[in-house]
Amino acid sequence: MFRNGRDLMRRLKQTLLSTRGSIYIEAAFILPLVVVILTASLEYGFYFAWQSKIERINYALSSVFRERGALYNTDETLSQAQANQLADLAAVMLGEQYRSQLCLTVESLSFQDNTKERKVALHQTFSVNGSRCPVVNTPLTQFAAMSPLTIRGRWLPLYQVTLSVPAPESTLHKLLNNIQVLPAWVTVSNVVLAR
Repeated sequence: MFRNGRDLMRRLKQTLLSTRGSIYIEAAFILPLVVVILTASLEYGFYFAWQSKIERINYALSSVFRERGALYNTDETLSQAQANQLADLAAVMLGEQYRSQLCLTVESLSFQDNTKERKVALHQTFSVNGSRCPVVNTPLTQFAAMSPLTIRGRWLPLYQVTLSVPAPESTLHKLLNNIQVLPAWVTVSNVVLAR
């Protein structure tokens, strides 16, 4: 093929100086860059798909408290057992491998009946695995103005459900987590009224 080193060098020089050679060099730099950008886009999309799944699950969990009248015989007070039941439901929806990793906080805010002003009668907070999770939710007392006065002169109780799950592990997430662009936990919080 090549008779000596000179032929090799001459061919290499011709390839580098020809337009075909410049295309090879550009391709050598552009293709890895395109692969990195596509991989990062896919992983970023997976992160947002996971966040969307957590939002849907948390909405479903919040709906359980919205329908307290049917599910808990109009009992408006919360208990740790109810928070544990909700965490079990979240683990079923997420997958059993997340049971030990998920954090769930449930808050309720009840008001005194037959008053023209909103006066808090009972504020409760229960959590499952709450010690290992970041606290980012806004206290439910700041949403007290959302409670409407019913025709019967009663303020509807408010419930807040906060679900935190570790973000999916990926190369992009590890890189962006180190520079604190993407959080290590996906946390979603919903406030609902009882029906």
